[in-house]
Amino acid sequence: MIIKKVEFCIIVVFLILFSYISFSAEIKWARGKFECVESDCEDKWDCHIEWDEYFLEEVNRLTTIKINPKVDKVPLDDLNKMCNYSFIFLHASGTPAFTKTEKANIKEYLLRGGFIFAEDCIDYFVDNKFFRGFKKIVEEEIFPGKKFEVLPNSHPIYHCHFDLPKGLVCNQLPVAPGMGLSDDKGRLMIFLSSADINCEWSTRNFDKAPAAYKMGINIITYALTH
Repeated sequence: MIIKKVEFCIIVVFLILFSYISFSAEIKWARGKFECVESDCEDKWDCHIEWDEYFLEEVNRLTTIKINPKVDKVPLDDLNKMCNYSFIFLHASGTPAFTKTEKANIKEYLLRGGFIFAEDCIDYFVDNKFFRGFKKIVEEEIFPGKKFEVLPNSHPIYHCHFDLPKGLVCNQLPVAPGMGLSDDKGRLMIFLSSADINCEWSTRNFDKAPAAYKMGINIITYALTH
């Protein structure tokens, strides 16, 4: 009986330590690499990538989330590398030109529990090509039969850390409401936006762009907790 109690205590301590290590581990931010159609140097997957780093500084300053301030560049044609990250950020203004391998990897990554935040970079108020192109590819080729749905302002992604009662923060026009694509069990796999909150991260000042930083932090929090 004494041995059993000791064994039980060891198991409990191990579980506590495991939980502590798991939840205190440093999170890594990934920017997905892919090609775009009719894109110049400003439109590609790495446009304004330095603004991601500004945002990550604010995440570390404003929350208890431990996130590496370095942006990791992750090719979408390498599933093993993709699966090293809890979520991946896709950002461009050109129409995405995913290869067959990249499309298959995106699907597998999401079905394995990954999360994608895809956002249009609306340079010079051009038509939101990335938003429309990404949505079309996902609905028609990656998950045929599934449709993106507008997320209501009451959705947890707008309230899981900061309370954003008006929903998606909008930086540029034209803009569509925040949209989500879920798996068959209802888990949100993709958050799609044409609001270009990344542009507001460029200020490096939470006082000037509080809503954009809050929205980004909410997306990270939601991805890690769901």
